[in-house]
Amino acid sequence: MTPSSRSRASTAVFLAATLAFTALAAGCGGEKTAPPKALTQSQTKKIVPDAASVPGWNVTLGPSAASADDAKTRQIPPCSGGKRNLCKGMRYMAQSAIRREKTTEITFSALAYRDERGAKVMFGRYMDVYGKDVAVDARTIDIGALGDQRAARMGRGNTFHGTSHAAVAEVRVDSVIVQVTVVSRSNDELTQPLVEQVVSFAVRRAEQVEERGVTGERLKVPVS
Repeated sequence: MTPSSRSRASTAVFLAATLAFTALAAGCGGEKTAPPKALTQSQTKKIVPDAASVPGWNVTLGPSAASADDAKTRQIPPCSGGKRNLCKGMRYMAQSAIRREKTTEITFSALAYRDERGAKVMFGRYMDVYGKDVAVDARTIDIGALGDQRAARMGRGNTFHGTSHAAVAEVRVDSVIVQVTVVSRSNDELTQPLVEQVVSFAVRRAEQVEERGVTGERLKVPVS
Protein backbone atom coordinates (compact mmCIF):
# COMPACT_ATOMS: atom_id res chain seq x y z
CA MET A 1 0.00 0.00 0.00
CA THR A 2 1.39 3.38 -0.99
CA PRO A 3 1.60 6.24 1.55
CA SER A 4 -1.26 8.02 -0.19
CA SER A 5 -3.39 4.85 -0.04
CA ARG A 6 -2.67 4.43 3.67
CA SER A 7 -3.60 8.07 4.24
CA ARG A 8 -6.94 7.68 2.43
CA ALA A 9 -7.65 4.47 4.37
CA SER A 10 -6.92 6.17 7.71
CA THR A 11 -9.16 9.08 6.76
CA ALA A 12 -11.99 6.70 5.87
CA VAL A 13 -11.65 4.87 9.21
CA PHE A 14 -11.64 8.18 11.10
CA LEU A 15 -14.76 9.38 9.28
CA ALA A 16 -16.55 6.09 9.90
CA ALA A 17 -15.71 6.23 13.61
CA THR A 18 -16.87 9.84 13.81
CA LEU A 19 -20.19 9.04 12.16
CA ALA A 20 -20.70 6.05 14.44
CA PHE A 21 -20.01 8.16 17.54
CA THR A 22 -22.35 10.89 16.30
CA ALA A 23 -25.13 8.37 15.73
CA LEU A 24 -24.58 6.85 19.18
CA ALA A 25 -24.62 10.24 20.82
CA ALA A 26 -27.81 11.16 19.01
CA GLY A 27 -29.38 7.90 20.13
CA CYS A 28 -28.44 8.54 23.76
CA GLY A 29 -29.75 12.07 23.55
CA GLY A 30 -33.05 10.81 22.25
CA GLU A 31 -33.54 8.81 25.45
CA LYS A 32 -33.48 11.88 27.69
CA THR A 33 -36.81 12.72 29.25
CA ALA A 34 -38.14 16.13 28.28
CA PRO A 35 -38.96 18.43 31.20
CA PRO A 36 -42.65 18.33 32.10
CA LYS A 37 -44.84 21.06 30.68
CA ALA A 38 -46.15 23.72 33.03
CA LEU A 39 -49.49 22.63 34.45
CA THR A 40 -52.77 24.29 33.56
CA GLN A 41 -55.17 25.59 36.19
CA SER A 42 -57.43 22.55 35.88
CA GLN A 43 -54.47 20.16 36.19
CA THR A 44 -53.22 21.98 39.28
CA LYS A 45 -56.66 21.58 40.84
CA LYS A 46 -56.51 17.80 40.28
CA ILE A 47 -53.50 17.52 42.58
CA VAL A 48 -55.42 18.47 45.73
CA PRO A 49 -57.87 15.76 46.84
CA ASP A 50 -61.62 15.77 46.39
CA ALA A 51 -64.22 13.71 48.26
CA ALA A 52 -63.79 10.66 46.00
CA SER A 53 -60.07 10.42 46.81
CA VAL A 54 -60.43 10.63 50.61
CA PRO A 55 -63.08 8.02 51.51
CA GLY A 56 -64.51 8.43 54.99
CA TRP A 57 -63.13 11.95 55.49
CA ASN A 58 -65.20 15.13 55.32
CA VAL A 59 -64.12 17.71 52.75
CA THR A 60 -64.27 21.12 54.44
CA LEU A 61 -62.68 23.26 51.71
CA GLY A 62 -62.56 23.05 47.93
CA PRO A 63 -61.04 21.69 45.93
CA SER A 64 -60.57 25.06 44.28
CA ALA A 65 -57.97 26.66 42.04
CA ALA A 66 -57.00 30.20 41.08
CA SER A 67 -54.43 32.03 39.02
CA ALA A 68 -51.62 33.82 40.84
CA ASP A 69 -53.14 37.20 39.99
CA ASP A 70 -56.53 36.13 41.30
CA ALA A 71 -54.96 34.75 44.48
CA LYS A 72 -53.23 38.08 45.10
CA THR A 73 -56.43 40.03 44.48
CA ARG A 74 -58.46 37.79 46.79
CA GLN A 75 -55.68 37.67 49.40
CA ILE A 76 -55.48 33.87 49.38
CA PRO A 77 -52.51 32.52 51.36
CA PRO A 78 -49.66 32.31 50.56
CA CYS A 79 -50.34 35.34 48.36
CA SER A 80 -51.93 37.43 51.10
CA GLY A 81 -50.79 40.49 53.00
CA GLY A 82 -47.14 41.39 52.88
CA LYS A 83 -46.20 37.85 51.92
CA ARG A 84 -47.09 38.14 48.25
CA ASN A 85 -43.49 37.50 47.26
CA LEU A 86 -44.27 33.84 47.90
CA CYS A 87 -46.26 33.90 44.66
CA LYS A 88 -43.34 35.06 42.54
CA GLY A 89 -43.16 32.93 39.39
CA MET A 90 -46.30 31.02 40.30
CA ARG A 91 -48.96 30.45 37.63
CA TYR A 92 -51.73 28.69 39.54
CA MET A 93 -52.55 27.44 43.00
CA ALA A 94 -55.09 24.94 44.31
CA GLN A 95 -56.34 24.09 47.79
CA SER A 96 -58.57 21.65 49.61
CA ALA A 97 -59.02 20.55 53.22
CA ILE A 98 -60.39 17.45 54.91
CA ARG A 99 -61.40 16.61 58.48
CA ARG A 100 -61.71 13.43 60.51
CA GLU A 101 -64.55 13.84 62.99
CA LYS A 102 -63.61 16.98 64.94
CA THR A 103 -60.07 16.09 65.87
CA THR A 104 -57.80 16.13 62.84
CA GLU A 105 -57.81 18.51 59.89
CA ILE A 106 -55.51 18.32 56.87
CA THR A 107 -55.02 21.13 54.37
CA PHE A 108 -53.48 20.54 50.94
CA SER A 109 -52.06 23.20 48.64
CA ALA A 110 -50.44 22.88 45.22
CA LEU A 111 -48.46 25.77 43.73
CA ALA A 112 -47.70 25.37 40.03
CA TYR A 113 -44.79 27.42 38.66
CA ARG A 114 -43.77 28.29 35.12
CA ASP A 115 -40.81 25.93 35.27
CA GLU A 116 -38.69 23.85 37.62
CA ARG A 117 -36.23 26.68 38.16
CA GLY A 118 -38.97 28.96 39.48
CA ALA A 119 -40.16 26.31 41.92
CA LYS A 120 -36.59 25.69 43.10
CA VAL A 121 -36.10 29.36 43.87
CA MET A 122 -39.31 29.58 45.90
CA PHE A 123 -38.97 26.28 47.74
CA GLY A 124 -38.49 26.71 51.47
CA ARG A 125 -39.97 30.20 51.71
CA TYR A 126 -43.38 28.88 52.69
CA MET A 127 -41.81 27.01 55.60
CA ASP A 128 -39.86 30.09 56.63
CA VAL A 129 -42.93 32.35 56.57
CA TYR A 130 -45.86 30.11 57.52
CA GLY A 131 -44.31 26.95 58.92
CA LYS A 132 -43.22 28.59 62.15
CA ASP A 133 -46.71 30.05 62.62
CA VAL A 134 -48.48 26.73 62.10
CA ALA A 135 -46.15 24.49 64.12
CA VAL A 136 -44.79 26.29 67.19
CA ASP A 137 -41.71 25.04 69.05
CA ALA A 138 -41.38 22.51 66.23
CA ARG A 139 -38.75 19.94 65.43
CA THR A 140 -37.65 18.85 61.98
CA ILE A 141 -38.95 15.42 60.97
CA ASP A 142 -37.90 12.99 58.23
CA ILE A 143 -40.66 12.24 55.71
CA GLY A 144 -38.53 10.09 53.43
CA ALA A 145 -37.08 10.69 49.98
CA LEU A 146 -40.14 12.33 48.47
CA GLY A 147 -40.03 14.53 45.36
CA ASP A 148 -37.00 16.61 44.42
CA GLN A 149 -36.84 18.74 47.58
CA ARG A 150 -38.58 18.28 50.91
CA ALA A 151 -38.91 19.76 54.40
CA ALA A 152 -41.21 19.01 57.35
CA ARG A 153 -41.75 20.19 60.92
CA MET A 154 -43.90 18.98 63.80
CA GLY A 155 -44.75 20.79 67.00
CA ARG A 156 -47.42 22.57 68.98
CA GLY A 157 -50.21 24.05 66.88
CA ASN A 158 -51.90 27.42 67.24
CA THR A 159 -54.74 27.20 64.73
CA PHE A 160 -57.34 25.55 67.01
CA HIS A 161 -58.93 27.25 70.00
CA GLY A 162 -57.33 25.31 72.81
CA THR A 163 -54.52 22.80 72.88
CA SER A 164 -53.52 21.38 69.50
CA HIS A 165 -50.62 19.78 67.72
CA ALA A 166 -49.49 20.49 64.16
CA ALA A 167 -47.20 19.37 61.39
CA VAL A 168 -46.37 21.18 58.16
CA ALA A 169 -44.56 19.76 55.15
CA GLU A 170 -43.43 21.07 51.79
CA VAL A 171 -42.27 18.97 48.82
CA ARG A 172 -41.19 20.08 45.36
CA VAL A 173 -42.11 17.83 42.44
CA ASP A 174 -40.49 19.30 39.31
CA SER A 175 -42.29 22.64 38.80
CA VAL A 176 -44.92 22.09 41.52
CA ILE A 177 -44.63 22.72 45.25
CA VAL A 178 -46.98 20.61 47.37
CA GLN A 179 -47.79 21.86 50.87
CA VAL A 180 -49.54 19.82 53.56
CA THR A 181 -50.63 20.97 57.02
CA VAL A 182 -51.96 18.53 59.61
CA VAL A 183 -53.54 19.88 62.80
CA SER A 184 -54.98 17.71 65.56
CA ARG A 185 -56.38 18.17 69.05
CA SER A 186 -54.91 14.79 69.96
CA ASN A 187 -51.16 14.26 70.15
CA ASP A 188 -51.85 10.53 69.91
CA GLU A 189 -53.43 11.01 66.48
CA LEU A 190 -50.76 13.29 65.07
CA THR A 191 -47.87 10.91 64.56
CA GLN A 192 -44.90 11.03 62.22
CA PRO A 193 -46.12 7.96 60.27
CA LEU A 194 -49.45 9.72 59.70
CA VAL A 195 -47.68 12.80 58.35
CA GLU A 196 -45.48 10.66 56.09
CA GLN A 197 -48.50 8.81 54.71
CA VAL A 198 -50.54 11.94 54.03
CA VAL A 199 -47.64 13.80 52.39
CA SER A 200 -46.74 10.74 50.26
CA PHE A 201 -50.35 10.64 49.07
CA ALA A 202 -50.22 14.29 48.00
CA VAL A 203 -46.84 13.89 46.29
CA ARG A 204 -48.01 10.84 44.32
CA ARG A 205 -50.99 12.84 43.08
CA ALA A 206 -48.66 15.61 41.90
CA GLU A 207 -46.38 13.13 40.15
CA GLN A 208 -49.28 11.44 38.39
CA VAL A 209 -50.80 14.73 37.22
CA GLU A 210 -47.44 15.89 35.88
CA GLU A 211 -46.87 12.58 34.08
CA ARG A 212 -50.30 12.02 32.55
CA GLY A 213 -52.58 14.91 33.50
CA VAL A 214 -54.83 12.88 35.81
CA THR A 215 -54.60 10.98 39.09
CA GLY A 216 -56.55 8.22 40.75
CA GLU A 217 -54.54 8.17 43.97
CA ARG A 218 -56.68 7.73 47.09
CA LEU A 219 -55.85 8.37 50.74
CA LYS A 220 -55.58 5.08 52.62
CA VAL A 221 -55.41 6.52 56.14
CA PRO A 222 -58.29 5.03 58.17
CA VAL A 223 -60.88 7.42 59.53
CA SER A 224 -60.74 5.90 62.99
